[in-house]
Amino acid sequence: MKCCYELNIEISDAYKERVKEIYDLCKDDAKKDVAPDCMRKEFPELWAPIEPVADWFSPVVRMLYEPPGQKVVKHIDLNAHAQYGDAGRYIICPGALNIPCFKPIGDITKWWRQKNPEFIHPYDFWKGKDHDMVEIDSFEITTKPVMLRTGVFHSAENNGNENRLMVSFFTHWTVDWDTIIDVMSSNGLLLPR
Repeated sequence: MKCCYELNIEISDAYKERVKEIYDLCKDDAKKDVAPDCMRKEFPELWAPIEPVADWFSPVVRMLYEPPGQKVVKHIDLNAHAQYGDAGRYIICPGALNIPCFKPIGDITKWWRQKNPEFIHPYDFWKGKDHDMVEIDSFEITTKPVMLRTGVFHSAENNGNENRLMVSFFTHWTVDWDTIIDVMSSNGLLLPR
């Protein structure tokens, strides 16, 4: 099972600089545990690199910022940050298109499947609980934008020595993983893996 694909989308240095400027504008409005959100109507330039497929994604983009060495525990992405408005906090986000605006060095994302039928709350790992899981995929993030499967448990490690800033576009919650991969492929954006 493949849970991540690089995309044939070129990202200019000017775009990365603009992302940093927008992050600096928005970061103080974010809650402590929430990445800043930016709306498409306010910052349409953020959507420019993904224009052929932009309407497949939420009009809310998240600016993900992590310091060196940070590990993101296993989790499933949810509507906890209201990228789907009032659709409900526990709506699962099937996929995300992430654009790295940093120089990744060994940054690994892993995907996991549970090994038993017990109920696992999406926030269990954030709360320090552990569950028996098996790794089903892993991918090293490079400078290319990626399509990530976020509707299954996944974790990330920032192994580089610089701050990690990414623009994260979530698919609409009714767009399943197979559909968005087909959309990317039919638009010539999906790179073979």
